[in-house]
Amino acid sequence: MSAKHLFPIAMGGFFIFYVSLMLRQPSFTFQEGDIFFQDLDCGPPCEAIEAVTQGYMGSNLSHCAIITEVGPNLKTTKLIEAIGETVTETTLEEF
Repeated sequence: MSAKHLFPIAMGGFFIFYVSLMLRQPSFTFQEGDIFFQDLDCGPPCEAIEAVTQGYMGSNLSHCAIITEVGPNLKTTKLIEAIGETVTETTLEEF
């Protein structure tokens, strides 16, 4: 096989390799104590928090929860959060 025929094959292989790298998801793991933030629309209290805090890349963040138990999936990973006058346990999927 000549170099003329190998070049398109090599370029195709490189393209497939490059695309597979770009589509790969970064790997990370949750740990107990990790803090999750979200924009919770709860009226004046949330608006007051958003007025004095700056979220990542300009996002409005007014609520957080802390991981208390890491499970194998979102349904079993547990967090605690303060809602109103109570502290409740929820799953990461529900948060």
